[in-house]
Amino acid sequence: MQKRNEIFMEFLYYLVDSILIPLIRSNFYVTESNIHKNRLFFFRHDVWRYIAEPAMVTLKTKMFEEVKLEDAMRILDSRQLGFSQLRLLPKAASVRPIMNLRRRTATRRDRKTLGPSINTILGPLHAVLQHEKVRCPSTLSRWGRRLTTSRRHTWSVSDPPCSRWATCISASRISKSASGR
Repeated sequence: MQKRNEIFMEFLYYLVDSILIPLIRSNFYVTESNIHKNRLFFFRHDVWRYIAEPAMVTLKTKMFEEVKLEDAMRILDSRQLGFSQLRLLPKAASVRPIMNLRRRTATRRDRKTLGPSINTILGPLHAVLQHEKVRCPSTLSRWGRRLTTSRRHTWSVSDPPCSRWATCISASRISKSASGR
């Protein structure tokens, strides 16, 4: 009887993994919602395109900057910091862009090896900023809430940051390269 159960469970796994999931993926875009967190929503591909295309145009014009492929490859080859995938989460009247910076991506040199996540690489910088926020809050008060979300968002500063930040960041880079990480 146990062998029958085992065979039946393997058949169910095959049915869901090899037939049901590819069938759903080929016909629908499946996502959760910002409002209903534990529910899945199934959008036909044409409907999702109608929702996502205006949002992507807005993101491309207001938030992101287009980079030529050759420049992007040169930049990615020259540093350890990689890139992240963008996905859109539906809200009541719009969509919310989400990037998973915790995800590790394959290295460009060896596709089988996973490189460090963006959060891992930016961890020392985040620690320095948190330390400075505690040490001299008046200096960083004009940045407000943005400092606490610095690992999740890319932001630019109109005036250059304190020189001691650059010193701390350089020191962390030197200590990392000296330790062989």
